[in-house]
Amino acid sequence: MLGKAVREAWLSLLRRVAPHRWLSARLAEALLRGEGATTLTWTWNGDGSSKDDMEALLVDVEEAIRRAPSPLGADEFIIRLAAYGPRPGDEAGVKDTPQGRELLRFESLTLDRYYDWLRGDAKQRLRELLEDMAPSRQAPLVAVIILPLGAALAAVLREG
Repeated sequence: MLGKAVREAWLSLLRRVAPHRWLSARLAEALLRGEGATTLTWTWNGDGSSKDDMEALLVDVEEAIRRAPSPLGADEFIIRLAAYGPRPGDEAGVKDTPQGRELLRFESLTLDRYYDWLRGDAKQRLRELLEDMAPSRQAPLVAVIILPLGAALAAVLREG
């Protein structure tokens, strides 16, 4: 949930931009391209996923969120989690790529960096999702994609 001041700032910006729908279309395109996205993977190591692996992943997510740009106060971001099934050849070791894998489960969190991540319960919600989606023999690869709205907005502003 966005804070009242942030929500009103975005509504004000949208009112000014609404006549220029091309901007919102270009912003949507930048988001779909994954502009500024950070992708992290968590793989099954054969004897179950350790708690240390999850803690290291959470540290990497924290760093990606803290380093994400926020031009014009665009501090929102999306965290997507995707669990992928096995593919032939995984017995020799799981590759960190979803190509050729079936998507088994998908979860998404839309958050504000200040209100949800730094001051709210977003870290706990992400931890619970990761515990629930931990890599296993049936789903040996979990991808975590951090998509900051600010990075997509910065790309649109750079493009002109």
